[in-house]
Amino acid sequence: MTVRMIDITGKEPIYREATATGFLRVDEDTMGELMKVGVSGLGNAAAIAKVTAINATKTAWKLIPLLHPVPITYIEARVRYEKDGIRMGVLARTRAQTGIEMDVLFGLFSGLLAAWNTIKGCSRTCTPEWVTNFMGNQVQTCGSSRVDGMFDIRVVSKVKSEERISLSLGDFEDNTVDYP
Repeated sequence: MTVRMIDITGKEPIYREATATGFLRVDEDTMGELMKVGVSGLGNAAAIAKVTAINATKTAWKLIPLLHPVPITYIEARVRYEKDGIRMGVLARTRAQTGIEMDVLFGLFSGLLAAWNTIKGCSRTCTPEWVTNFMGNQVQTCGSSRVDGMFDIRVVSKVKSEERISLSLGDFEDNTVDYP
């Protein structure tokens, strides 16, 4: 089996842009609290998700084998709270020899995962119960799930052009900007 990075040495840098979106399904009680107060569990889920997404987009090449390091020139992450979860969008731009779709997907996934971690212990509907874990020890856990998982993670647009084309996240309303 041969493993090698694709050779892009002969390719000229060109303007590239990619946008990815995804959804973290969360129970409505937790989302109601999050939308009312703005913070829950470990803090501000939206702010943590955005910072994580931006950082992960910049460093995707360090964690995904054979992904080229790309000089990313712009990243924007937006979060929208909905009654049944958190929708997120990540946009990145570069002038490079290869695309940035994997970078924005990695950033989006990491951002949603950070939001999940932030809100996982905040639900008031959680009823603690004792269970036996895989090592045979009694541990306390929450009997009801607050987060159902991540869905619809995908690249929704990508651009490869001689000229700069800005698709932006303009139609993706971020309704979390006023929270603490």
